Amino acid sequence: KESKVSLGDGVELQDSGQVIALKDGVIIFTDGRKIDVDTSYVHDKHVDLRSGSLNMEGSLQVRGDVRGVLHVKATGNLEIKGGMDRGSASAGGDLRVSGGVKGGEHSNLFAEGNMLVHHAERATLLSGGLLRVEAIANCKLVARTIEVSGRMRGGEATCEKSMIIQEAGAPSGTDTRLTAGVMFERPASDVSRVVQNQRGGRPGSRLQGRSRLQGRSRLRAPGSVRSVRSRGELDAETARKNLERATQKIELEKNAVIHVRGMAYPGVTVQIGSHKTVIDEPMENVRFRLEADEIVTERLAG
Repeated sequence: KESKVSLGDGVELQDSGQVIALKDGVIIFTDGRKIDVDTSYVHDKHVDLRSGSLNMEGSLQVRGDVRGVLHVKATGNLEIKGGMDRGSASAGGDLRVSGGVKGGEHSNLFAEGNMLVHHAERATLLSGGLLRVEAIANCKLVARTIEVSGRMRGGEATCEKSMIIQEAGAPSGTDTRLTAGVMFERPASDVSRVVQNQRGGRPGSRLQGRSRLQGRSRLRAPGSVRSVRSRGELDAETARKNLERATQKIELEKNAVIHVRGMAYPGVTVQIGSHKTVIDEPMENVRFRLEADEIVTERLAG
């Protein structure tokens, strides 16, 4: 008896009899009766040598851990229910790691959007939006805005706008650096190359191989010939961009704030823009900002 197979909205039957994908994603074959392409995928197991690295065109949820120097990537949101041990991850949207991140030489986490991590050690975390983590040790954080609800022991945190940390440094004088008011040199999407170029697992992983279906390619119109501009026009545009950048830099430094709610220990370096100071005595509930080209320390009540 011939069985009938239905098609979902993500695929299309051509006159030749071929079924093509209308979008990038994962092939879904439901009960042997329906073929479709979904832009989200759930990986029920750990990401390890058996699965290889995962590369998803869309959103991805991993319900286990990421083990070893493997890479997990999604062009949409990425959620890792477990933890990470020496691996790396990147998301075109938001990134959430429910467990801890135990880093190493190639442990990088990147998100175009916001990032939420429980705790991290010896890892690099890059976010194009808000980066929120409970506790960190010897990590590098880069984001528009940073929030550390617990302790930050060692490492460095750099943000454009504001930073809130519960406790910075350690009684032993661990080198800890807090920097705000620094304009990103490159867009967040370019920074993702730091993650993408790291070592992943073996090729031919589940989502890169049989489970991922590349959608219909989009043809672009032939490139038009660029208009030739005079040297004077180029110089004027360069001057305009430099002035605009200088103005943005001044505004960033003016509005940048670093707030340590709990204890800030001696040895912590605080930097706003190009201005720097080193804490030489224990301080509690302090806020740092720039005023008249000097870093002002405000001791807050409560």
